[in-house]
Formats: sequence, structure tokens, C-alpha cells
Amino acid sequence: MSNHGTNASYTKKKWMETIKPLRYCGCRSGIVFRRNYYVYKSVTNPVCMIKNYLLGIFAVFCVGALQAQGYTVQGILQDKQSGKGVQAATILLESVTDTLHNRSVISDSAGRFRLMNVLPDSFNAVFSTVGYSRVSKGIRIQATDIDLEILISRKPGELQAVTVTATISPVTMKGDTVHYNASQYKVNPDATVEDLAKKMPGITVEDGQLKANGEVVQKVTIDGREFFGDDATAAVKNLPAEIVDKIQVFDRLSDQAQFTGVDDGNTTKGINIITKANMRNGQFGRVYAGYGTDGRYQAGGNTTLLKENRKVSFVGNFNNINQQNFATQDLLGVTNSSSQGGRGGGARGGGRGGGGNNQGNNNTGNFLVGQQSGINKTNAFGINYADIWSKKATVSGSYFFNNSANNSDELLNRQYFSQNIPGLSQVNLASSTNTNHRVNLRIEYKFDSANQLIITPNASVQLNNSDKDAVLAFFKSVGTTLNRTHNIINSYKTATNLSNNLLFRHSFPKRGRTFSVNLNTSYNNRLGDVYNTQFDTTFLPTTFSDSTAKRYTDQFSNGYQLSSNLIYTEPLSLHSQLQANYNPGYTKSRADQQAYQYDGSVGKYDIFNPTLSSKFENTTTSQKGGITYRFVNKEPQWSAGVDFQLTKLKSDRTFPTALQVNKTFQNLLPNAMLRLKLSDKTNLRLM
Repeated sequence: MSNHGTNASYTKKKWMETIKPLRYCGCRSGIVFRRNYYVYKSVTNPVCMIKNYLLGIFAVFCVGALQAQGYTVQGILQDKQSGKGVQAATILLESVTDTLHNRSVISDSAGRFRLMNVLPDSFNAVFSTVGYSRVSKGIRIQATDIDLEILISRKPGELQAVTVTATISPVTMKGDTVHYNASQYKVNPDATVEDLAKKMPGITVEDGQLKANGEVVQKVTIDGREFFGDDATAAVKNLPAEIVDKIQVFDRLSDQAQFTGVDDGNTTKGINIITKANMRNGQFGRVYAGYGTDGRYQAGGNTTLLKENRKVSFVGNFNNINQQNFATQDLLGVTNSSSQGGRGGGARGGGRGGGGNNQGNNNTGNFLVGQQSGINKTNAFGINYADIWSKKATVSGSYFFNNSANNSDELLNRQYFSQNIPGLSQVNLASSTNTNHRVNLRIEYKFDSANQLIITPNASVQLNNSDKDAVLAFFKSVGTTLNRTHNIINSYKTATNLSNNLLFRHSFPKRGRTFSVNLNTSYNNRLGDVYNTQFDTTFLPTTFSDSTAKRYTDQFSNGYQLSSNLIYTEPLSLHSQLQANYNPGYTKSRADQQAYQYDGSVGKYDIFNPTLSSKFENTTTSQKGGITYRFVNKEPQWSAGVDFQLTKLKSDRTFPTALQVNKTFQNLLPNAMLRLKLSDKTNLRLM
């Protein structure tokens, strides 16, 4: 066997260096072109439009860029008369050489502020807020952090004549919503919304997730409309920054709370992107392609067509530089490609597609995935559609396709100083190909102002082929092998997942009195063929033994779930509400695994292996009901309630031995929530 001793982390680092010619022109050699186009009038043929705007390919030969070191600028802003900290003031660092170095931040309740990773440069530091005179101070950041203490004076109460010269504040607050003005943040001409958002205080991108004030952003809307379902990352990565007028960050109420008009405390962080008025009809997008050293390439782009209420978006990405895309369910079989082949998958499958309490918002698939080990080649594209068909009907949907090829080679050599402990040598070579199709749809229909129906069907089909070659050897000394085990595993798997959520809501004439019914169904089916060949060799001073075992495993599992959630809310006063809920559920799953040993005399896998075979069914029936009292004022907000849950579990194993389990569980489930607004910028939530 050849020695596959390539270090995976070193290889990945080398590949990530190769990406530079594709995006930042930081390579030894390569060819790259990128073109943004923005058309804000009706264009009948987007293909022709793209061709007209792709004017050429430019050869770029660049030298590796030096990575600049950032420093911290911090301090406190105080009232000159009282000495108290000035909160919610804007601190702006204006570079005298490069506007891309500009930074800004808002002071906290004590007047403190901090700007991190500021590049060395000369700046004009401007301190401003309502009711105070504007203060400017020149600073130079060269080799150390800077700590400032700024005194700011209140404006005089009476003026004979006033000439006001003002600039747009980078950040403003209206109630609980933070408004960022995009014009106050400088980005490159080809920047995306993600590049723009990362310059705004409080917004970060960590591990591929968009976060605002430390919370993961669950929903991104464009002018109040959904964009790529619940995938916040896809939205900000595939929109150009040039179209943005403002970005709003807020706590998004649950669908139930929006319907009843009463905050139930179940909020998620949301972002709304307000586009410029002259860019809401037309087309915009970006295309890029690059080719670098060692045969590395990347190509892709996105385009969005806007016409009145209709939005149609296309995105694509094709590369072999380890940039991975789409949701975790695209990777069926990658994380459990062991010899058992994910044996327990059937038991878990029955629970997929749950969330009956989620009020019709169960599209949890993400457009991007976290970094996977090994080297990946990805081909991916997606289509997103949203439109208002009539005054009563709103429709949005998406289709995603992902195909990825993964290769991971690992080599481990371990030798102990003690001669009594044998050394270890291990080689793992793994490869897999994953293909995924996923369709999501959301239909909202308002019969009238009091009745609404929401339907959200989802479907996905996954295919996975994986191969694993593993060798484990123990040796007494270098060149002296004691025994060796060689495993070759080949698996072929398919999976189908279907789910649907139907939500009907009715509001009575009395404000706050509502009734809703949520019906959730899901079905999954998984098939797998796993071939395992094992070679065992023992080396002894006087004897030598060699054995081979071949096994085939036929895997089958499926499951379905039915659940419902009935909610009735009754207002008790202007600021209080009583909620009663009833949530029945039924889940059934089946798993069947049959293993066969290879019969060399006939050349077939026909020797049944009962020790590695199993067959069982699980059935779970649940009933949950309860009541919750909720007090909602401007501040504070609190609720308390209790649920009673009755669960029956039945497990029936028919092979290898008959076994039945019948269990009943009864539980009281109390719940409580408290929300306090401590200041305009600080709130406390206890669940």
C-alpha cells in the first residue's frame, strides 16, 4: 500500500492560501475576474444582460500581502459640567489616508467605548451626540493601544441665530430597533451585505453564523419580505452592499405573538434590510471566476430580479478550494460512515420534522455548513422565489442543490519509550460523494382580517456513496510488526424526507382573543448497503496467520410523525392574558438491519449473521396540555404556567430475540419567563 501521509490540516492551509488569487489577488500567479452589475430598470433577458456586462478577463499577478496588525482605541466620554458618562454618543474615527480604515462605535451607559483591530493610521476622532457640542481630536495609531478621556460640553440653551450642519448618524435607535445607516460605512465596490454588516458595531460573523449583539440571527428579510427562507447567511452573502439604505436589527416576535398582538417572550433575533428606493425594481447581481496554482478554481455568482412584489434570486458556487455550502442534511453518511453504518438512524428518524409548537416556521435548514475535515470539491446552486399573488395570497419557495466530494487522508505513528508497550501505526483514507436536492415552500392565505392559513411543505432527497480504507498495525520495534488489521468499508445510502406544517389561526372581535390549530406531519425513509472487508494478519516468531472476513449489511429504516397544537388565548385586561394549549403527538419508527457473511464457495453473501442483525419498532404517544398566565406591559413582562404531559412508549423487538417494552411517563412541566428593560441598550431575559 502506498503511504498516504499527507497531513490534512497542512493541506487545508495550503489550499486556503491558494484561494487568495481567486478573491484577494494574494497569490504567486493566477487568473481571476469578477464583475458586479446593477440594472435598475426592467430587462427582459437577464442572460443577455450578464453577457453585455462581462467585458473581459484580467490577468492578475500579485505578491502576497502583508497582514496589518490592529490596535485598540478605547476611553470614556464625560459631561464637562457634571462629570457623568455620556451614553449613546457616536464615536467616529475618520482616516486621513484611506476611508476604508474608518471605524465607529456607540458609547455605553457609562460613556465608555472601545474600537478593536484599528489599523495603524492617522485619524480625526469625532465625538457627537444630541444636545452636546461636537468634539474633534487628531490621533495617530502607530505602535500601541490608545486610551482617551474626552470631555464634551452641552450646547447653550438659547441662541440668537443657529446654523445647523449635520451628518447622518451611523446608528439610531427607535424603540427596541437599532437602525444602521449604510451610507456611513465605507466598503469596497464589490462588497456584499455581509462585508457591510461586519463593519457595524454589534454585528459579527462567527463560524459562518451571522450574530447581532451576541445572538444568532434567525431571520433576514428584504424590505420586510423573506429572502432564502430562514437562512440568514445566504441572504447577506448574496446581496450587494450597494443596494442597502439601512439595516434594522430587532427582536422578532413569534408568529403566534404577531397574530395575537401580545409578546409571549419567544423572540428571535432578526435583521431587515431596507433597500434604496431607486433599486427596488430591476436586477442586480455578481459573477466571479478564478483559476490559480495546482489546478485550483472557483466560479459562481448570484443574480436577483425585482419587480414590484416579486423577487427571484439565483445563486451558485463551484470550486475545489474547500469552500462548502448548504445545510447539514446535505452530508448524509459523512459523519457516521462506520462499519455499522449509522445503525440507530431509524430510531431517530421518526422525530424529524417535529416542532408543532413552532407555529408554521419549521424551515430550519441553513444554506451554508461549517467547515468539514478533509478536502472538498463543491458544486452547488439555489433558486429562491417570493411573490404576492393577490391581496390574500403570499407565496415563497426555494430549491437547493448540492453535490460535494470529500477526501480525507490521515496518518498516525506512535512509539513509546517503554519497550514493554508496542508502537502503533494507523492510516485512514476516506472519500465520499454527497448529492442533495431540497425544496421548501411557504403559502400564506388570508381569508379575511380574522382568519389566516399558512402551509409550509418541505421535501429533500439525499444520496451518499462513501469509501473508507483503514490500516491499524502494532509493532515491537521499527520494522518488526506484531499484527495488522486492514478494513475496507464501502457504503451506498439514500434518504427521503417529507414534512408539512399546516397552521390555521382565527382572531375574535375582542382584541387578544384568538384560536389556532397547528397540524404537523413528517415522513422519512432510509436505505443503505454497506460492504465491509477485514484482513487480519499476525506475525509471530514461529508462526504466521492470515484471515479474511467479508460482510454485507442491508439497512432499512423509516418513520412518520403526526402532531398537533391547539392554542386559545383570552385577554384578562389591557396588559394580561391567559393561554390554554393542548398538544397531542404520535410517532412511529421502524429499523431493520440484516447482516450476511461472504460464502467463498458460491461467491455470494448468503450466510446470515444473526449477531449483527436486528429488527424493531418504536411507537410513542404523547398528550400535553396546560395553561399560562402572561402579563405584558411596556416593562416588565412576565409569564408563568404549567403543563401536564402523559407519554406512552412502546418498543417491540422481534429479532435477534423477542423483547417488548411498555412504559408510561407522567410529568408536570412548569414554565416561567421574565423580561426587564434596564436601559435603552440593555435588557434582561430569564426563562
